[in-house]
Amino acid sequence: MVSQFKPRPLLRSGTYTISDLVERYDTSLRTLRFYEQHGLVRPARPRPNTRVYTRTDVERLDFVFDCRLTGMSVRNIATLLDLRDSLPEKEFGKVHAGELRKRLAELLAELEQLGAQKEALERGLGRLEEKLAG
Repeated sequence: MVSQFKPRPLLRSGTYTISDLVERYDTSLRTLRFYEQHGLVRPARPRPNTRVYTRTDVERLDFVFDCRLTGMSVRNIATLLDLRDSLPEKEFGKVHAGELRKRLAELLAELEQLGAQKEALERGLGRLEEKLAG
């Protein structure tokens, strides 16, 4: 599955280190470990302090990072990943599209609220500046 939101380099091999993925996603070790702790990805652990990621893990992380770009919560992403693992691709695509529509509606509502806050700030600041000038 190709990333839908952000172009990323093509995968060059079958396995990857955590350092490879830090570079791929321009992120921190801490972020990748956080996603692992929350069950979003499950790399192999052949030795203590060693993680080996497969192409499947990387595709899963592509999905996680794409969802995070939209502002989805880790909890919501975990639910989507569970559905992605259990539903046929087309059915999951419909669920995923519904979640993206829902997130877009949330963002549009937030933008409307921010616009109202901006207008209130501009009015208040204008009044205050008039008062200070007079």
